[in-house]
Amino acid sequence: MGLLTAPVGKDCTNKKQDVQVVEYLLNRAMTRIYPPTASTGADGQMSFEAAVVRAIPVDGKIDDGVIQAINDFQRNVLGFKYPDSRIDPGKNTITALARNFAAQGGVIAVSPDEAKRLVKPGSMYNQKSGPLYQTGIVRAGELVAGFDGTRAVLAISARETIFMLLDNDGPGSELADMNPMRGRVGTVYRQSTEAFLDERNGMFFHGLAKRLQPVKALIELEMGIILAVVSGTSLPGFIVVTGVTGLQFIVENREKFPKWASAVSTALTVRKTLKTYAPTLYDKMIEGLFEGAQRAAASAVGYAGPDVVGNVPDAMAKDPMTTGKLIGALVAGLGKAGAAKRLTLFGVVFSILKTLATKAVMAVPGAIGITAQEKIKAARDIVTQLQAAGVLITEAEARQIVDEVERNAHKVKPALEDLARAFQDLR
Repeated sequence: MGLLTAPVGKDCTNKKQDVQVVEYLLNRAMTRIYPPTASTGADGQMSFEAAVVRAIPVDGKIDDGVIQAINDFQRNVLGFKYPDSRIDPGKNTITALARNFAAQGGVIAVSPDEAKRLVKPGSMYNQKSGPLYQTGIVRAGELVAGFDGTRAVLAISARETIFMLLDNDGPGSELADMNPMRGRVGTVYRQSTEAFLDERNGMFFHGLAKRLQPVKALIELEMGIILAVVSGTSLPGFIVVTGVTGLQFIVENREKFPKWASAVSTALTVRKTLKTYAPTLYDKMIEGLFEGAQRAAASAVGYAGPDVVGNVPDAMAKDPMTTGKLIGALVAGLGKAGAAKRLTLFGVVFSILKTLATKAVMAVPGAIGITAQEKIKAARDIVTQLQAAGVLITEAEARQIVDEVERNAHKVKPALEDLARAFQDLR
């Protein structure tokens, strides 16, 4: 997608939003279009006098002032011998204007580990001056249009902004070879807040900014998911793992994220109960839930060792950023479809065990609560489900899980009910 949809200038289409983009970019290039003039005084000293230039109103109206500024940019900056006073999409003039603007606020890529340190979900910055569309509070989590594409603000202060590039839907054609640091989907960047907001303001009239309005902002949970997917894959790996760009991934799965978060949060909340009264199930749940995704989970939440999830502090069990990162780790390790499948299969296992615990609790003292055949069938069903989820489990281990649940039914029944409920309908 380019900056312009149609030509702007003398005898051109001059669509309002295209003219607004050109007006904004010309204003940012005025010191190059009309550079200071040099003169030598009577004492032989050289001095420079700045040109007196009025800013062009960014109103989308083509007039003699805009056409003259285009002409002067082509003559004074690009060196055209015969300026044509028009700007065509993808051609030299718009490319030069875009590069002039972007070069004033360079971006620097940061590593996933550094990104985790820099993220501040509650941060905000209040831009108090400028035209109405440029003022107001910008918060972490907002989606902002940039020249390189959709940007998710991860942290913002008066000094700098940390953002992740979610797609390449910006005017990338004009910037493709300007800065090799730009344009990598899934990469986290830092940029001065002044330059970041200038870029946002310059994109205000572009189609991308208008498409982002219904999406609004990322919630903290979504920020955690996106961060973990990126930290758990190579930089190009985001699209490979999710099958879509960052923005598409959010839009397509926004309704699913809270359900996934509830499942992971519940697993964290009940883990102590299971570790005490159903340790075999605990081992298989903790190991199995993140089988193939341990490295991504460790990278996402920062807790190393084989029991990454078990090491997450209790206080973080319901923290949206933490649960988001664990979901993102699953997606990074298994892919979106693989993660959903695993969560669903675990839900079947928890439902089987909840039924067993309920039956054991309701059994009349002295009577047989669960028959031997029911135990065998439950164990085999558990093996089938967990093996389908990619978890290594033997029939002996499954029988041990069933025995633990029966023996401590009163203790584990509430936890299994919570798990069965949280892990329902996660596809």
